[in-house]
Order: sequence, then structure tokens, then C-alpha cells
Amino acid sequence: MERITTRETVLKKLKFPQDFIDKIILGNALNLIKLIPDNAVDIVLTDPPYGLNKREIKNDADLTTFYAILPECYRVLKNNCFFITFFSTKFLPQLFENNPFKYFWQIILYCPQGRVKSPIGYTKYMSVFIFKKGNPKIARFGKDIFIDTPGKMVEPDEGYIEHPTPKPKHFIKEILKMFLEKMVYFKMNLKFIKENI
Repeated sequence: MERITTRETVLKKLKFPQDFIDKIILGNALNLIKLIPDNAVDIVLTDPPYGLNKREIKNDADLTTFYAILPECYRVLKNNCFFITFFSTKFLPQLFENNPFKYFWQIILYCPQGRVKSPIGYTKYMSVFIFKKGNPKIARFGKDIFIDTPGKMVEPDEGYIEHPTPKPKHFIKEILKMFLEKMVYFKMNLKFIKENI
């Protein structure tokens, strides 16, 4: 899989969809999404930053970046499709503010070995919220509680993943199977890339 690091000159040359397929594009998502035409994407699955105004994400409750990209996600998503997002339970009320999508369902990833700090101690689950644009149909019935151990921060084919809350690849694949009519399978060999916007 090709990796492209965007600079202003490279950004202007990227064409959708040919320059986006089977590539990792390292750049500012707020700029890159503007290159995608209206109603061109079958699904949006995101793990947004909960705040980027401090030196680190920890304890930063600023959701400005999330709210800036949300209307763009709505614009690029085809009608009758799903918008899926991981979101901190701590900021849950804000997820529904100024959200152009309609709430559909929630999926839980239970992490027996997880240790994400919460207001009541340490939480052992991650929330995935399913929203819809229009009236999409589920591609395949599944379940809404998955069990995994991402607290180990290890993927069998990749080893250690340097991310505060890694998402298991097979979990992502199961979500996509449920909410995406046609799936193109490819070997995911991605490592978390820490990049400031």
C-alpha cells in the first residue's frame, strides 16, 4: 500500500477516487475531505480526536475539529448510508449537538484488559455510535456487543500498536460487514500514525 505525505502542491494534484484507493494519505483531514465530491462515499467510519488544542489529547475537551469535519462527512456520504464513529462516553451529550445525521444504534467493544481512565475509575469498554443519512438498510445482521482485549495494544500480525485506544482490525471488519452493502477485502497492515493537524 502506497503512503503519500501531502504538501500544498501534492494536495492540489490529488484526484478522487483514483488517488485515494489503496493509499494511506498523511495530511490534514479537513483539507483532504474537501477533495471528495458530494455524495461519493458509501460509509464513513471514524475515530475522531476529542480535542487537539492542547499539547496532547489527554484532558482536552475541545471538539472544534470534530464539529468542523462533521458537515463535510455529511456532504461526501451518499444518501441512505451510515456514519459510524467511536466517541468518548465522557463527551456523549456533545455528540448529538449540531449533528446532521440521525441516531441509529450503538455498538460496544468490551475490553476485559482495558484501562482507559474515566470519571469513575477505569472503563473497560469503547462506544461506537451508528448514525444514518436517509434511510439505509443493514447489509448483514450482527451483534452489538463484541469482546476483545485491545488493552494489550497488540495485533497478531503487527505486534505492539502505539495508540491510547487501539481498535482491533477484526472488530472494524465486522462493523463494516454489518453496515456496508459491498465490501472489498484487503490485508490491513497499518500502524497508527501520530500526526498533528
